[in-house]
Order: sequence, then structure tokens, then C-alpha cells
Amino acid sequence: MAKSPTFTKVKDGKHKGEYLIRVQYRDVETGKLKSLPRKYARTKSDALKLWSEMTNQPKTPTSQEKFQQNTLLATSFEHWANQRLDAGLARSESARQRLNRSIEIVNKFAPRVTVENTTQVTIGTLIRSTQEAHAEKWKLTTNGVAGKTATQLRQFFDETQGYRQNPVPKRAIEIFFLLDEIESSGGAPVLTWEQLEKTRKFVMSKVRTASIFDTGAWLGTWLATETGARTGEILGAEFGDIHQNNQEVIVFNISKFFNLTEDRFTSHVKARITGENRDSLALSDELVTALREFEKRRKKFLDANHIDVANKLVMLDIKRVKRTAEAKPARIAPFEVQLEALRKLMKMPNLTVYSFRKTIAIQLVADGVPIAQVAQIMGHTPETLMRYYIKPQGTPLDVLNMFNDKRAS
Repeated sequence: MAKSPTFTKVKDGKHKGEYLIRVQYRDVETGKLKSLPRKYARTKSDALKLWSEMTNQPKTPTSQEKFQQNTLLATSFEHWANQRLDAGLARSESARQRLNRSIEIVNKFAPRVTVENTTQVTIGTLIRSTQEAHAEKWKLTTNGVAGKTATQLRQFFDETQGYRQNPVPKRAIEIFFLLDEIESSGGAPVLTWEQLEKTRKFVMSKVRTASIFDTGAWLGTWLATETGARTGEILGAEFGDIHQNNQEVIVFNISKFFNLTEDRFTSHVKARITGENRDSLALSDELVTALREFEKRRKKFLDANHIDVANKLVMLDIKRVKRTAEAKPARIAPFEVQLEALRKLMKMPNLTVYSFRKTIAIQLVADGVPIAQVAQIMGHTPETLMRYYIKPQGTPLDVLNMFNDKRAS
């Protein structure tokens, strides 16, 4: 707080003739200069008394002090989660539900553990218990209940004073995420250039022979292998989104997102202002042709069967009457059949749509495209791109170099 009186006599306005008292102080966490609300006094002696009261009033506890008061992991995590909820950082209803569910999980499975004593064993036990409680028999993924809780715990330790006091918990979660048996944003397999080309050729052959009911899903998979778009972005893709940009190349304009959890479309594209869109990488002539042909083919099918629905969505679910009437894509495992076929082909049991996204991002960096531009293409901030696509590899240069020879040829 200020060490000497700071007040002046007001010369005009409704407080004319009164003394203005201003008290400034340096925030111990941010180092920024802040001010208490201004106050006024009629006499100089009253102003001095008021100034003294303001400088000696109890200051708001810092997050460090709050952390010291809340040494239990469950209590500290709940405090952090509630701050995010109050600040509106969890925008969607599903995000708020995930935070509240994580609070319950930490309170249930780690009720007496302090932040200082959290270890890898603690984290492992908590996550395994969560998997058992939610009957998650498959490998841990970032989309599962246990995976989302682990991700939020990692963010909690990264953002709070708890990580500064005890960096062990954050490291424990990082190790847990990088174990071979766990599939996460850091563990999804990265394909080589040859492998990516092999998947594209396989998907292309399937598009030529698939039934009218399955072609949309195969085209969506093809779109993923060429653009690295997110699952929700591909599910929201319309034929009209395939257009020619300013550079006169055909691209996929990503302007909407289909939320599988909430079963609805949203115009909020990740890492963009609401309503703002972005263009993908250039699409191959073969993919553009296949999309145009399928648009005509399905239009004939809808007309022939007197199905009154707009023929816009690439992955429109025409297997189920209700989904067709609602003009929505398949909700349950929309790419599972396609991915299972690719897993067998590539002998990669952990292959996901995210693998294409990660591979393309790394290839762009390997080609010398600036990080900021890659982040723009992939719909990320540069920091997120480095954290989830490059940094988790451990030796990024080795990973990037495996593409160089083929890309240079």
C-alpha cells in the first residue's frame, strides 16, 4: 500500500471543495499498479483519517495465500474449478458439466491428499478408480471421463501456485499421459508421408465402391486425411463449404462445428471469435470431384425416395429416419467403421482421426511453414500447437526429419 497521504482538493463538480483520497498499491502477483475505489472527505483531517483507514484495511488474499489456506488437493482443485466457472471460461453446458464432474471425482477418490504430497501413484490411483467407476474398459483417451479429469488436473497444476510449490503432480500427470498404454493428445500415432498416402488411396477406393449410405462417412474420412480438421468440423461440413479461395485453389471453409455431446451445430469454431471461419489446406482434385459427384448422386436418392431434406451436409445420416429428418450427421461413432478398417490396414490399433490432424500439423512445420501460419490453418493458437503437437514428441527434430526426404523429393 501507499506509504504517504495522497489526496487533492476538488475544484469543480459535485465534490467541489472536498478532498479526493486515492490509494494505490502494487499487486504482489502480477506486479501491476492497482487503485482502491476513490473516496472524498470534507476536511483535510477527515481525509487523513480516511486515508489511514484505507491503507490499513485488510487486503484481498492472493491466490498464493488462498492456496496455503486450501492445502487439500480436492479443496484447491474445487476452488480453481469454481473460479473458471464464475469467470465464464467454461462456455458450453457440457464444459461446465465436465468441471463439476471432475470436482466430484477428486473429492471422492482423493479426499485426504494434500497438494504437496500428490505423487504419480496418487494420480494413477485416482484415474484408475475413475475408469472403474465409469466402466471405461478401453484405453484411456482424452474424450473419456478419466481422461478429461486428468487433463483438467494437469491444467490446474500448470496454472496455480500449487505447481510452483510442488512440481511433482504436474510431472506425474505428464508421465501418465505419455505411457504407451494410454491414447491421448500426446499418444495418438503420427503417420509417415508414405503411410498417409496409403490411407488416402485406401479411402479413395472405398468411396468408389461404398453404398449411398456409407459414402458420406468415407468422404468425411478422406477430408480428414487431407485437411486435419477436427471431427466436429468434418461432421459440420457442407457441400457449399468446398469453394475457391483468393489464391484460386479449392479449400474446405470451416465455419461451423457439430457438437456430438450436445447433438447440435454451433457457429463457434475453436480458437476463433464466434462467427469467424477459416480455410483448410488445398483439397486434391480427386476429392473435390468425388464430393461433387456424391452431391448429385445423393440428391437423386433423396428425390427418388421423396425425402424432403436439404442436401447440404456431406455426412448427413440417411440410415436413420429421425436423423435424416433433423438434417444431422451420425451421432454414435461416426467414423468407427472407417477407422477400424484403417487400423487393420496400417496395423495401428490406436489410430484415430486425431492422428491425421497431428501428422499434417507436423508435416507443415517440417516443410518450413511458420508456426503462426500452421496454427492459423489448424485452428489453434501458436502456444497450443507447440504444446500438443510438437512438444509432446520429446525430440521434435527427429520426428520432423522423418518426413524431410520424402517431402523434398
